[in-house]
Amino acid sequence: MDTTPTLYTERLILRPLQLTDAEAIQQQFAHWDVVRYLNNFVPNIGSRKLSERAGMRLIRCDEDDFVGGRFPRKIWEITREEWLQQIKR
Repeated sequence: MDTTPTLYTERLILRPLQLTDAEAIQQQFAHWDVVRYLNNFVPNIGSRKLSERAGMRLIRCDEDDFVGGRFPRKIWEITREEWLQQIKR
């Protein structure tokens, strides 16, 4: 399998996501109108810990069809009110 290359421009370095990026990514998406449309593809171990710390509840584990094939997925939930309480902290 080919690895995703790192791309360089004068103003940007674009590289593949790493597990260490998970916390910074979640801090950048503290807007309900953004996160409610996001795919669940974030490094899983760090993402699970951050989701649990944010008060989210794991409500279902199953498989689903994605563009790249059939993969496991985890469905988490948090209410809008709970989310707003989290970003006020």
